Amino acid sequence: MKPFKGSVNDFLIHCSNLDSDQIEKELEYEQAITQLCAEHACSREEAIDMLESAKTFMVQQILDKLVNEGLVKQEFGPNGEALYVCTEAGHNYVAAVNSSEVKDEKPKKRKKRTKQ
Repeated sequence: MKPFKGSVNDFLIHCSNLDSDQIEKELEYEQAITQLCAEHACSREEAIDMLESAKTFMVQQILDKLVNEGLVKQEFGPNGEALYVCTEAGHNYVAAVNSSEVKDEKPKKRKKRTKQ
C-alpha cells in the first residue's frame, strides 16, 4: 500500500474507501514476512524472495497439472521462454464451467420410487 498524504478529512474519506480484502491480504503478507524473518534469521528482502519463490513454485505446479490434464499445452517463445496456450479441451472446459455444465459435486443418487 502507498503511504497517504493529505488532510485529516481526506484521510478519513480515504479510509472509508479502502478495500478490506486488500487490507487483509496486505496484513497476511506482512505477517508472513515477519514470520519468515524470525524463523530463518534473515532480512526482510530475503524473506520477500522466499515468498516470491514459493508463489512461483505453486504457480508452476498448477501449470504442470493443467498440462498433464491436457487443458493447456506448453510452447516456447523465440527467446526460449515457456508459453502456455489453452488447448481445445481447455476452451471446452472453460465454456462448460461458464455455462454451469460442470459441477464439482458428484451426481446425487436418485431415490427409488416406491409404489403406493
